[in-house]
Amino acid sequence: MFRKKDRQLLNLIESQTRSIAALTMALTTCLADEGHIDGDKAAKISKELMKTYNVKE
Repeated sequence: MFRKKDRQLLNLIESQTRSIAALTMALTTCLADEGHIDGDKAAKISKELMKTYNVKE
């Protein structure tokens, strides 16, 4: 079993990982809006990040 501090650290890491995924999703959306990457590709990236890191809209 995890000790309390281990669990707190794990929760912090998971939270930060989801935050990074959400920022990456926002960045890909901006890049698609500006025409730097294809919109379908941006949507695919965002969908995969949401699925992998349990990011909610």
